[in-house]
Amino acid sequence: MRQFARSALAVLRLRLGQTFSSWKNVSILALTGIYLWSCVEPVGTFTDTVGIKVRPWLFPHLINDYIIQMMLAAGCVALFSDAPWRDDLREYVAARTGRRAESAGHVLYIIALSGLYTLFILLMSVLPLLTKTEFSAGWGKVLGTLARSGRGQEVGLTFAVYDILIGAYEPGWATGVSFLLEWGCFAFLGLTVYLFNRHAGRTSGVFAGGFFVFLDLTAYNNLGARFYRISPLTLAQLSQFRGTNELLFQIDLPYAARFFALSLAGLTALIILLSRRHEK
Repeated sequence: MRQFARSALAVLRLRLGQTFSSWKNVSILALTGIYLWSCVEPVGTFTDTVGIKVRPWLFPHLINDYIIQMMLAAGCVALFSDAPWRDDLREYVAARTGRRAESAGHVLYIIALSGLYTLFILLMSVLPLLTKTEFSAGWGKVLGTLARSGRGQEVGLTFAVYDILIGAYEPGWATGVSFLLEWGCFAFLGLTVYLFNRHAGRTSGVFAGGFFVFLDLTAYNNLGARFYRISPLTLAQLSQFRGTNELLFQIDLPYAARFFALSLAGLTALIILLSRRHEK
C-alpha cells in the first residue's frame, strides 16, 4: 500500500509538472481569464461612478450565473479533453508503477488541477478590481446596490448579483462553500472525461462531459427540472438552495455535499477498478 501511494503521488507530481508546458492548457486559462476580466470590469466602472470601493465577494455571484457557469465548465472539460494522456511517457510510467497506481495518480491530478482551476477563477474575480477593493467583512454597499437595483445594466454588467445570496449567507462563508462546491463540480467533470476517454473511446469523454455542461439548459427546455438533482453545475450554485428547487426537488446544501462526495468516490473507485483490466 505504501508503494502504491508513492507511485500515485509520483504520477501526480509528473503530470502537474507538465500542466503549464501545454499550450492547450495555457490557452484555455488565458481565454478564461480574459472572459472573466470582461465580466468583472463593469463592476469597477460602477465603483468609479458611485465613489465607493467594492468588497471581494464576487466569486459566489459569478458562478451562480448560469451562462458563466456553463462557460467555466466547458473550459474544464477542455482542460481534461486529452485524458488519459496517452504518450510514450505514460507507457513508461505505467510500466514502472502499474496501471492501478497510474490511474490513482491521474485521479489525484484531476482533483488537484480542478482545485487550481477553481482558485484561478476566484483570483480572477478579485484581480481586475484590486485597486478598487475594500477588504472588509460584509457584502458592502456596491454589491448590495447592484443586487437590488438595475444600476448594473447602466455600466454593462452581464451577470446578476444575487440578492438571495446577500440576504441568506455571510460573504466569507458563501465564498468558501462556493469554492468547495465548484471544485467538486470541476473534479466530477474531469473524472467523467477521464473515465469515458479511457474506456469508451478517445472523444467519448468530451461528449460525456458536455452532456453535464448542457444538462441545465436541456432540463429547462426539455427534460424537466427533476434533472437538476444530478446536475453538477446546478449543485455548485448556492442560489439553487433557496426557493422553488429546494421546495420541489429537495436540492439543498447537504444534498449537494452528498452528491459530490458519493459521485467522486464512485468515479474514483470505478476508474481504479477498471484499470485492472489493463494490468499485465
